[in-house]
Amino acid sequence: MKTIRLTVRNPSGIHLRPGAAFVRAAASHRGTAVRVSNVTAGSAPVDARSMLAVTALKIKQGHEIEVTADGPDEEVALETLRAAVESGLGEPLA
Repeated sequence: MKTIRLTVRNPSGIHLRPGAAFVRAAASHRGTAVRVSNVTAGSAPVDARSMLAVTALKIKQGHEIEVTADGPDEEVALETLRAAVESGLGEPLA
C-alpha cells in the first residue's frame, strides 16, 4: 500500500467536472483499490472510483488530499492521479 498527499490548486476545487476526471483516472487502474480523503476537512477515506463519494468530500482550492492505492499497479495509479491533480484535472489552474 502506497500513499501520497497533494494540494488541490483548481480555483473551484474538485467539483463535478474535475471530479469526473479524478474518478476516471482512479478507475483506469483495475485491480488496484484507490481511496481518497480530504485531509484539510478531516474526512474519512472514500472509494476514489465513486463520483458521489469524491464530490461529497467538498474539496476546495488549497485543500490537501491523501490518495492511497493498494494493488499490483499502486505506484502507477498514484503517479497517474498525481499528474491529473497537478495538471488541474482538465481545468485551468489559478
